[in-house]
Amino acid sequence: MQARKHHRYRLELATTFSWKNEEDIWQHNVGLTRDLSAHGAFIIAASPPPSGADLKLQAFLPPGSDALSIIMPAPGQVVRVDPPQEGRPAGFAVSGHRFVLRRREEHS
Repeated sequence: MQARKHHRYRLELATTFSWKNEEDIWQHNVGLTRDLSAHGAFIIAASPPPSGADLKLQAFLPPGSDALSIIMPAPGQVVRVDPPQEGRPAGFAVSGHRFVLRRREEHS
C-alpha cells in the first residue's frame, strides 16, 4: 500500500461540483466533504460524477455559510467512485493541483 502524500482532515463541508458529460454538457450537483487534503477530497454525493471526469469543485466555510470558499482553481479529476453500500452513501475521490481559500467576493 502506498503512503499518502498529504495529510487528510476530516471535515464536513457543503460542496458544489460540476463536470461535462459525454455530450459535452455541464452537469451540476451538490455533496458533502468527508475529508480534505491539500490536493484532494472525498465527497459524499447521491449522484457522483463518473470516474475520470474533470471536475470543478467548491466547498463552503463555515459549514452552512458561503462567506468563505475552498475552491480548486484548476479542474480536479475523479479518481475513484464508491457506489452506495448498506449503511454507507455513494461518494467519490477527487485529486487536483491544489485547493485555495478565498472570501466570497473574490470569486463571485
